[in-house]
Amino acid sequence: MRRLEGFIFASEDARRLAALRIGLCGLLAWRLAIGDFTFVADQPGALFQPVSFMKLLPEMPGHDLAVALQAAGVGTALLAAAGLWTRLTLPVAFACALVLNGMLNS
Repeated sequence: MRRLEGFIFASEDARRLAALRIGLCGLLAWRLAIGDFTFVADQPGALFQPVSFMKLLPEMPGHDLAVALQAAGVGTALLAAAGLWTRLTLPVAFACALVLNGMLNS
């Protein structure tokens, strides 16, 4: 068990961690930037069949909210990739991506 813990929690070079953060946050920003999430917004209530956490919403979010979430998600993912306020920006970007991808699946 100690060998496993030593492997998982081993000291690592900060540059490798930064490269991982930049890569993953950049991928998240890219995925949010190229996606078209507005075509599912403002659908009739009969077409809204939520799964999982999207059941918390009474209806599909509107076009303006989808655009705002997409812009906020891309912006905060880029800030997280740059290492600025990472403890705030990365969860916000992830939450935006979660809602937008939940819209596609609902």
